[in-house]
Amino acid sequence: MDGSQSASRLCSDHQSLVGGGDDQAEFYKRKISALKDTLNRREGERRAKRSKSSSQTKPGRGIQKVVDLYHDLVDLLEKADKHAAEVTLDPTELEEINAIDFLGFKEEEIDNERKDRKRCHVRLRLLNTLIPGFQDNIDKTEYLATFLAPLQQGANDARSHDTIVLRRAVADWLNHRIPSPIPPLSSLSKADRGTTNDITGRLLCPVDYKWDDPEVRANLRNMAPGFDFASSFFLRYLYENESGDPESPDIGFLKGPLVVRAYRLIFTSPSSAGNENDASEVTSRRRDVATSLRLNGHVTVRSVVYAATQLVFSLNDSREWKHVYAGLHYPSLYNFIVDFFELPEDPASKLNITCLLQWWNRKIFPTTPGRSSTSVPRTAMVGSQKRLDKARARRAHTTERA
Repeated sequence: MDGSQSASRLCSDHQSLVGGGDDQAEFYKRKISALKDTLNRREGERRAKRSKSSSQTKPGRGIQKVVDLYHDLVDLLEKADKHAAEVTLDPTELEEINAIDFLGFKEEEIDNERKDRKRCHVRLRLLNTLIPGFQDNIDKTEYLATFLAPLQQGANDARSHDTIVLRRAVADWLNHRIPSPIPPLSSLSKADRGTTNDITGRLLCPVDYKWDDPEVRANLRNMAPGFDFASSFFLRYLYENESGDPESPDIGFLKGPLVVRAYRLIFTSPSSAGNENDASEVTSRRRDVATSLRLNGHVTVRSVVYAATQLVFSLNDSREWKHVYAGLHYPSLYNFIVDFFELPEDPASKLNITCLLQWWNRKIFPTTPGRSSTSVPRTAMVGSQKRLDKARARRAHTTERA
């Protein structure tokens, strides 16, 4: 329709409207109805698009929480495959491949890479458990990128959400402590956190240093020789009393009250984060993350490590999620804690890890059958029943003699 036709059409519409009030009202009713239909159709299309996107990314939201925080999926699969090759390939063929893969690597770097490949192989098994049909889909190589992209997006989105929520919560928790930060921490920015803040600096300080000593604090902040925040992963915030023994760093390790609260906030509900000394109790009626990830009332190693790593990021003053900040290598911290749980070196260490996980289960899921403080452990049940049987037998024997 050219300009003259449009003008003619407008004139015709105008003349028809001028002709009578009823015609004018009907005209506008039709126009409004058509506009409503268009808006409803477009909103339906937007909702369908959002729903489709959500359904594709949702399965990935648990990946970084309970599988692997730092490897993207493509890298994880590549390293898992290389570990499998080291087990299955002919030694000669493997040697040729490694000569290319490890070209220019030092012995320590080769050892670390092999350890990382082994970790990724374990994490691939966890992925297969977390996401039904994962292995079948990655075997269809022609669809691999299409399959992995929304899962990776879901994983990244979930991590970003947890980072924001925890940043706000940490400010609230520390501002209500005694002593509290002066001035109070902002919930909108982390610029006032990190090692320059006395409260967060203490939590980030390795147990090797006496943070309460002003001279030690000054040396740490000035990075004086022999004083390095990043020299150890035994950081105070990870400890039961936020203080540990450098000679026995495993005692109280990974029992930090803030780590417990961070775990509750992320995996159960904000209300369950409660007070530092309160037992966890889920009061929200919505389906919590732990249930969605089918944790079944049991804390997993990587979920604890995820909470601990998210927390250290909330305590520092980094503006964005980084692998290295202020000298601390976060993927190495993550892997160190995973290995602490999963690679104990002796029977005593294995027993300590078992006890530690039991401690975590009591903290996070105290009402799980057989674990609640109000339920009777099986050992007590059996022992009590035996004592009761003996007492009854004695009474019966006495009655018979009488």
